[in-house]
Amino acid sequence: MAKIELYLKPGLEVNAKIMPDPHTHTLMVRGWKTGQYIILDHPVVGANLTKVSPDAKCTLRYVSEGRVTSFASHGITVLRQPVNLFVIDYPKAVHSQISLRKHERLKTTTLALIKDMDAGPGNGEQTKGMILDVSLSGLLVSTNKEFPLNKTLSFDFEFVTGQKVEGVQAKIKNKSIDFKSLDYPYLHGCEFLEIKPQERTIFQNFFEYCFRQMDKLKTQEQALAKAKAVDVER
Repeated sequence: MAKIELYLKPGLEVNAKIMPDPHTHTLMVRGWKTGQYIILDHPVVGANLTKVSPDAKCTLRYVSEGRVTSFASHGITVLRQPVNLFVIDYPKAVHSQISLRKHERLKTTTLALIKDMDAGPGNGEQTKGMILDVSLSGLLVSTNKEFPLNKTLSFDFEFVTGQKVEGVQAKIKNKSIDFKSLDYPYLHGCEFLEIKPQERTIFQNFFEYCFRQMDKLKTQEQALAKAKAVDVER
């Protein structure tokens, strides 16, 4: 059997849905033993522990090492005092594992304010642009102004989640022209110079939001297909 690589690390934040609780909890990974178990924080709501069955079914999704990983599991036990922990079975397989480092990026249409960082303090002219896709390593942005390769740009933008990213810097690695676009015809593929921990959290929240929307759309499509099948049988 092929080894399952989960890219876990102590303190890693994961988004967990534990049945039958409809809420999604943000939990930290406290430890694990490959092939046997994963130790998580016990979910809480406010200051109170959430009621969790020791063998509850659960699904986890998180971003680590430039990858979005999701898998299903079930509880093994619930540990109480002096610490409250939820121990789950180490998965035999993952639902999906998508690399966000290079080519696999999440599509978006996010308005951005762009500043030329190579122009010097106070000299950078602000330009509007549209972010078309984004990953933990970079983004694709369309602008009404063409920038040269290796130019360093600073981006301010707000995701649909309402969280803002300010002053994140990226260098232009490739560019092209979209002749069909009148407002923002110049395309620039940019690589981030650095992603700070707080920015990484914002990106992760956006990725999680996108995947939840994808899950909803998939569920709706399945329900529609099922309804059509029932109509055909009638």
